[in-house]
Amino acid sequence: MNGFSSGYFANMVFDKADWAPGDGTVAGDWSASQKTGEALDAVNTDLSAFKAAGGKLIQYHGWSDAAIPATSSVDYYTAVADRMGGVDQVKPFYRLFLAPGMMHCGLGPGPSAVGGVFGLPSPDHDPKHDVLAALAQWVEKGEAPETLIATSYKDDDPDKGVAAQRPWCAYPAVAHFSGKGEYSAAANFTCAAPKE
Repeated sequence: MNGFSSGYFANMVFDKADWAPGDGTVAGDWSASQKTGEALDAVNTDLSAFKAAGGKLIQYHGWSDAAIPATSSVDYYTAVADRMGGVDQVKPFYRLFLAPGMMHCGLGPGPSAVGGVFGLPSPDHDPKHDVLAALAQWVEKGEAPETLIATSYKDDDPDKGVAAQRPWCAYPAVAHFSGKGEYSAAANFTCAAPKE
C-alpha cells in the first residue's frame, strides 16, 4: 500500500519525485490531494452523454485488489444503473466484470490475463480472451461481451503455457463450477445469478 500512496502523492499531488510520507502532515497532504480529485475521482453516475455518443465501457476489477476494494466498482456500477433507470438501461453500453483472485490490474492467485494495457497478455487475441478485442467487437459489430475468459500461466510466464482459465461474467452474474471436469478449465463453468 505504501507504494501506491507514495507514488500518488510524489508524482500527482506534489510533482516531487523524492517526496516521502514523512515529508508532510495528514491534513496538509489530504488537502493538497483535492486538486487531483476532479480529474481522477469517478463519482459522476450520469453517463447519459457517453451512452448517447455511442460509447461502450468494459470495466474489470480484481477481488484481491489491495489498493482499491472491488466493492467500490460494484457500488459505482449500481449507482450508474440506479441513476439511469436500471441495469437494463446500462447493459447496452456498460459491462462490469469482477475477477476472483486478481490483484491490482493483474496477477494474483486467480486467472487474470485478458490483454489490455496492464498485466499479462491474453493467449488468444480474440474477443473471448482479450478485453480490447471484446471492446472492438462491441463497438464495431454491436456484440456485447457476456463473458471474458481470463488466463493464468505457469509461473506467471506466458512462454511456459496455460495453467488455468476461468470465465469472468458480466455483473451481476458469477461463474459457477459444474462439478465435473478440471477446475482449471473455463468450459467447466457457467455464468449465472449468484447463489443466495
